[in-house]
Amino acid sequence: MCDFSHSSEILINASLHAIFDIVSNPDNHIELTGSDELNTMT
Repeated sequence: MCDFSHSSEILINASLHAIFDIVSNPDNHIELTGSDELNTMT
């Protein structure tokens, strides 16, 4: 079994609603990782 975890923090000057709309959409997750490590998400 593969186990993976990652965490990071960043301060963004935006409303909670605007941020939630971005991070709650799985279609954005590959772009949000900022690297080529995540290529697909199911």
